[in-house]
Amino acid sequence: MNPAYIRIALRYGIGAAMMGSPVIGQQLAADPDIVFAVSGLAGLAVEGFYAASKRIGGRL
Repeated sequence: MNPAYIRIALRYGIGAAMMGSPVIGQQLAADPDIVFAVSGLAGLAVEGFYAASKRIGGRL
């Protein structure tokens, strides 16, 4: 599978996990700093997996 598709799937998966509960959605809507921090961490995690994949021989 193309690593770009895996990156996209990971990002949407993390987004779905974070927004799955109405309570979490209300809390995030009240504090945009948390949204910024979580999205930054999710981006770092996805890009880390991508870099590791490339290092072990993944193709683009």
